[in-house]
Amino acid sequence: MPVCSRALAVLALAALLAPAIARADFEDDYTDGLAALDHGEYGRAVQALKKALAVRPESPVMVRIEGVPQPYLPHHFLGIAYFKLGDCAAAKAQWNDQSNLRSLGRLRQLRAQEEQLQAQCTPVAVQAQEAPTKTQSAQAVVATPATPESAPVSNPPPKPTAVAVAGPPPALIRAYVDFSAGRFANAARLDVDAVNGANVRFQAYLLRSAARFALARSGEASQLEGARSDARAARHLDANALPDERVFSPAFRAFFAAAH
Repeated sequence: MPVCSRALAVLALAALLAPAIARADFEDDYTDGLAALDHGEYGRAVQALKKALAVRPESPVMVRIEGVPQPYLPHHFLGIAYFKLGDCAAAKAQWNDQSNLRSLGRLRQLRAQEEQLQAQCTPVAVQAQEAPTKTQSAQAVVATPATPESAPVSNPPPKPTAVAVAGPPPALIRAYVDFSAGRFANAARLDVDAVNGANVRFQAYLLRSAARFALARSGEASQLEGARSDARAARHLDANALPDERVFSPAFRAFFAAAH
């Protein structure tokens, strides 16, 4: 093959591969950003998600992250990272970006969460001003006058009667412990039919969905449809609830919000 033809062939191959390479790069950065959010590394999350946005600024409907299809929501999660860092202006800018608003068109739960966090957001400078120093705290304790002892009461008021409140069923507690410890296969075996009450069943479906989703991300693709089915069942019981960010990963929360 002539040198000129070989050069043209190399250029053509590079042109074909470039979109695939860019796609892999943005998926890797996006996945790294979600993992950093999971671990509370918000600065690293910002950097990774900004890199993903630089390659893929528009949000497609779905993207495969670690083999699991889910919404691509870089602006949403970048806003979460900025919120955690106390940068309210940057968080609001990401959440109110037109691309993000288009992406959250059907994910009303995530948009509601953004609006709630915007109302709660306290700039980091204000947080620093409001937080008392150790010296101030110690001075406050010293300066607080001792409360004088109350005079004895001849007829003390009766103590309120304790009301027994039923806790979650043992099966749900065991599943939660297994899920928290990474024993997702055990948590995925939770029998939802064995628990009663709409709220308890919602928690059971949610927990089992998260466990199955984790198994799917670990390579057990057959678990994905079960995770989606459980998420739909949970949303049928409570259409407005969103998984707690302190327990469930950003990837699962986006997956849950997209289940219809």
